[in-house]
Amino acid sequence: MISTRTAKTLIATTQWGEVEYRTAGNYTVAGVIQYTENGRLVRRVAAVGNSWDSVTSRTKAELRKARPGTLPSDYPYLMEVVHLTEATAPVIRKYFGRHGLTISQVFTQDGGWQDVRYHAGRSLLRKLAQDGVITITVSRPLGRNRGRQEADFQMTEILKSMNARKKVQV
Repeated sequence: MISTRTAKTLIATTQWGEVEYRTAGNYTVAGVIQYTENGRLVRRVAAVGNSWDSVTSRTKAELRKARPGTLPSDYPYLMEVVHLTEATAPVIRKYFGRHGLTISQVFTQDGGWQDVRYHAGRSLLRKLAQDGVITITVSRPLGRNRGRQEADFQMTEILKSMNARKKVQV
């Protein structure tokens, strides 16, 4: 039987950067490990779920498999359990350089500009376009007492970037 659920790209933002994970599940927590394999540093999502305790214990087990002899004192340096958030549109990611962003305003023909607070995930961006939103303002905080960075995006530009096929290199 073929699954009817659509796969999403989720992002685990760790102390080492963003790690992508594709799934059709509604997971909220990810355990990420890092280790060396064939001389290369590997960072990967080792466990996902909705329970922090369960994901933590499964992530530790995966780390011990990937890196035998790991001591409990090494866990903070080699693994991290974090929230999962949905990836944003490529054009927004390119502008801000990261995924964890907020939609702070939406513009519709009937309602004009409205202040909102949404996570800028792909599913929500598609829903906003379907609901008649023409333009959005995306923002990210710059730090304590430093304000925030904002940029406006047309929904046509956002949808175009999400629907574009990745070029396959030969």
